[in-house]
Amino acid sequence: MTAPIRRSAEGWDAVLAALPDAMRAEVRAAYAGPARHYHDGAHVGGIWATWRALGGDAGDRAILWAAAYHDLVYEIPAAKGWNEAESARRLARTGAALALDPVALAEAIGMIEATADHLAAAAARDRLFCDLDLSGLACDPAGFSENTGRVRREYAQVPEAEFRAGRRVFLAGLLAEPAIFRSGQVPAWWEAAARENIRREASGMPA
Repeated sequence: MTAPIRRSAEGWDAVLAALPDAMRAEVRAAYAGPARHYHDGAHVGGIWATWRALGGDAGDRAILWAAAYHDLVYEIPAAKGWNEAESARRLARTGAALALDPVALAEAIGMIEATADHLAAAAARDRLFCDLDLSGLACDPAGFSENTGRVRREYAQVPEAEFRAGRRVFLAGLLAEPAIFRSGQVPAWWEAAARENIRREASGMPA
C-alpha cells in the first residue's frame, strides 16, 4: 500500500451498506453525534478503506463489525477502557439479537476490547485491527495535523493546558514503544511516518 492514509466518507458509505439494517441504523445514529469530530463515520470509513487498500477481504465480517462498533460509545470523560467495553457490549447485544455468526462476532468483540490498549494487544488479529485503528498516525503531515485538531475539538471542555499535558504523555508513550504498529501486516513506512508526525507535534508543543 503506497496510497496516503485518509479519513474516508466513501469507506463509511461502504461500511453502512454492508451492515444488516438494524446494525446500520444503530451505527449511523451513534457516529452522527454533534460531539463527534474525529471518532466519527469518516474515521470508521478510513479504517475500512485502509483495510481494503491493503488487500483485505471485503467479506471479512469481523473486521467490518469491529470497525463499525469500535467507537460506537465515545464518552468524554470516561475511565480507561470504559468506552471500548461499552462498545463491545453493544455489538455483543446487537449481534446476538440478529443471530450473527458467533465466531466472527466473538472475534470482532475481542478486537474492540483490544483497542482499550492498542500496544498491549496479543492476538494476531487483534494487533492487526489495532494497527488499522492507529493508521491515522501515519497520515501525511497535513492529515495528521487535521486529525489532531479534530481530537482537540472532541475535548473542547478540557482546558488547553490540561489537554496539552495529556497529549504530551500520550505522544511520549507512543515514541517509547519499540513499535507502534505491531501486527507485521501493514507497510513498514507507517512506522517511520507515524514517528515523524509524533516527534513534529511533540517538538512544537509549548513547555
